Amino acid sequence: MVSEAYLQDRPGPPLAARRFFDQQVIPAAIDAAAAVEALAERLAVQVRRAPAPVLGAVLAAGFLAGWAGWRRALRR
Repeated sequence: MVSEAYLQDRPGPPLAARRFFDQQVIPAAIDAAAAVEALAERLAVQVRRAPAPVLGAVLAAGFLAGWAGWRRALRR
């Protein structure tokens, strides 16, 4: 049973900033995380279907990153 002390000691409503954070920021972050997860899932399905193009793209990206880092190191 709820006593009168509970009703009197209850905190006030949340601040506007807290309400904005809870109602706007948190749902947007959840949606963004879900979008990233969906992208990762689509990529995983694509890799299972045709691994060679994905492996080639990863190797090419790694080569380009290494080459750019090597050129930067030579300039110093």
